[in-house]
Amino acid sequence: MTDYTDIALSALLPGEPWTSGKALAVYENPIAIAEGAIDAPRILLTALERVTVGTTIRSRNDTILSVGSSETVTAHSFSFIQTGVVRVSYTMTSNGNATGSVRRIRDGTAATLVSNTSGGTYTIDAAVLPGDLIEIRMVVGAFSSGSISNCRFQTGGENLWPGNSARLENTYA
Repeated sequence: MTDYTDIALSALLPGEPWTSGKALAVYENPIAIAEGAIDAPRILLTALERVTVGTTIRSRNDTILSVGSSETVTAHSFSFIQTGVVRVSYTMTSNGNATGSVRRIRDGTAATLVSNTSGGTYTIDAAVLPGDLIEIRMVVGAFSSGSISNCRFQTGGENLWPGNSARLENTYA
C-alpha cells in the first residue's frame, strides 16, 4: 500500500522550493487515498455518482418466476449506497388474485411505491438514499397464479454501487 504524506500548506506557497519529496507526495497521495492508507483522507459516500433516471441497465433478473397460490416472492432487489433516482421496471402476468409491486425499505420501514394487479410491464422512477433497499415483489392470493420477469434497475449511464448485496452488470464499462 502507498503511504500518504501530509504536505504543509506553507511549503507550497510562492517562493518555496519545489523538491522531489513534494513531487513524490503529489504523485503518491491520490493513490494512497484510493487505497485507504491509514493517515489518508477518506472518500465519502457523497463523492459517488448521483443516480439519475435513464435506460442503461445496471442490474437485472430476466428469469421468469412462476408464483403459485398464497405465495410471496421477491424477484429482484438492490441495496443502494448512492443518492438519486433510479428507474425500476418489471413484467408480470396474473391469473386471478396476483399483485406485482415495487417497495422501498428505508430505515427499517417498508413503503410500497407502486402495485399492479393486471398483466403488463410496469415502470417507476424511485428516489433512493444511502441504505435504501428496493424490492420487486409478487404476492399471489389463494387459488391464483402469476409470473414476474424482466426485473431491471436502470440509470442515466451512472454506475450503481451496491450496498449489502446486489447483482450488477455494465457497472465499470
